[in-house]
Amino acid sequence: MTAHYFLTTEISLECICMIFQDSVAHTCCRDYTSGQLQAWLNRATEERWQKLKNSDLHFIAARCCETGEYAGFTSVNAGGYLHSMFVRPCYQRKGVASMLLRAAETYAIAQGADELHTEASHTARPFFEKNGFGIIRRQTVDVDGVKMDNWLMDKKL
Repeated sequence: MTAHYFLTTEISLECICMIFQDSVAHTCCRDYTSGQLQAWLNRATEERWQKLKNSDLHFIAARCCETGEYAGFTSVNAGGYLHSMFVRPCYQRKGVASMLLRAAETYAIAQGADELHTEASHTARPFFEKNGFGIIRRQTVDVDGVKMDNWLMDKKL
């Protein structure tokens, strides 16, 4: 039986942290070193997520209808900056990220944005390309003294 999901803007910091940690630790491990993963995970504290929730970002979460469990979340601002998109490993390849991306696009369009832009990890790059994003450039970012590459990407809406 295929699981069904619903969208909500209600998500706790605890759920955000859990989804982020689960996704990064178990999904991105094939594309980043253990040192890079640890720096990424260490940076994403509850305090940091709280600051992001208090910023101009609009958070959207997907919940499984059958269990009520949070499957993933995304955050986007009115200018079309897609800050985050994380899906728990047990819900990946089940349409959750696509559903979240459509919701982020709808929000951005309603706010007057004409494109989405993001900084995609190596792991997320194929998903974004499949969904119409183009690569602007590869970039190196510093995460608490650890260098990591990602991809600046955009999509016209």
